[in-house]
Amino acid sequence: MNSNPPSWLEAHAPTFLTHTQLWGLALWQWLGLGVVTVVAGLAGYTLGGLVTAALARVARRTSVTWDNALVTAMATPARALAFLVVFQAGLPALAVENGPKALLRQLLSAVWIAVLGVFLFRIIGFAADAVDSALQRQSTDVVHQRAAHTLVTVLRRVAQVLTAVLIVALELTRFEVVRTVGVSLLASAGVAGIVVGLAAQRSISSILAGLQLAITQPIRVGDTVVVEKQFGTVEEIGITFVVIRIWDDRRLVVPIGYFLDKPFESWTRSSQQLLGTVEVPADHATPVEDVRTHLLQFCATRPEWDRRACKLHVTEATERTITLRALVSTANADDLWTLRCAVREELVRHLRVLEGGRYLPRIRSVSLPVPEGAA
Repeated sequence: MNSNPPSWLEAHAPTFLTHTQLWGLALWQWLGLGVVTVVAGLAGYTLGGLVTAALARVARRTSVTWDNALVTAMATPARALAFLVVFQAGLPALAVENGPKALLRQLLSAVWIAVLGVFLFRIIGFAADAVDSALQRQSTDVVHQRAAHTLVTVLRRVAQVLTAVLIVALELTRFEVVRTVGVSLLASAGVAGIVVGLAAQRSISSILAGLQLAITQPIRVGDTVVVEKQFGTVEEIGITFVVIRIWDDRRLVVPIGYFLDKPFESWTRSSQQLLGTVEVPADHATPVEDVRTHLLQFCATRPEWDRRACKLHVTEATERTITLRALVSTANADDLWTLRCAVREELVRHLRVLEGGRYLPRIRSVSLPVPEGAA
């Protein structure tokens, strides 16, 4: 035992609990440690809940809403903080000395760092959500809203990654054994050091690529793009990859550097509005003006048409057919696909019923007279 005067708990504990030791601590100290942990847990949960409830009541009386979200985000870290305060206040009663005291102090500091990490993560999440909501309310333009959401999402994830790295580094520095082993590996293992350096280089380049993507924004969450001949919508932008939801609900996962190094199609880069074409072959005798008028009347009945463009032109003429190209406009990519399919069906139907289908593509043959004397 230690040379200091016995504590009240040690003085009143049974003899077998004070003389029997396990890993440098007497049994009464182990039991006291369990009691302190349980009491600190109950007290921390209760005190944290009371403080959170009081702050929530105050927040509900204000005219803003961000303070309500802040109180909700800080509820769990507040309980953890209250637990640590009560637990640390109860440790002197256990009279822990020498090596066990130092180890317990290291473990306690590691828990403090972990709670700090939780606080930082909650603050980052709260700040990102608050900024994102404010930016969404400031603009009614869908393109600007997606741009703001993309920037906030990427910056939040970068901040979370950097925070996680910082917390892990602080945790490792609390234990001499781990710190010594890490330094020895980096100092003595040359090949391992090269591998770690290359891995770190790729990680850092991915993070920098994510930052560059967030700033320049060649793509945004919600953009309609064509990547590797796949048509889809940008669903998620991570630190190292981008998830694209393809039209058939498959997901295409693309490295984030792809969008900085290779060309791709963006259908909604500057605006949601799009133009689309439909080509249909027809006979040379087709009354183009009649088909053009019918197309305009048909577009006027479609809810997908945004009334910017509905035109019909003859774009090609071969020895057998002409090509009718319809140009239509919509407010977004989904409507464009639907309207193009509808226009294609309607043009084919109209040519089929117009004068019994005489203007559908056909092959003509001419019979030449047989010369006299031919066999």
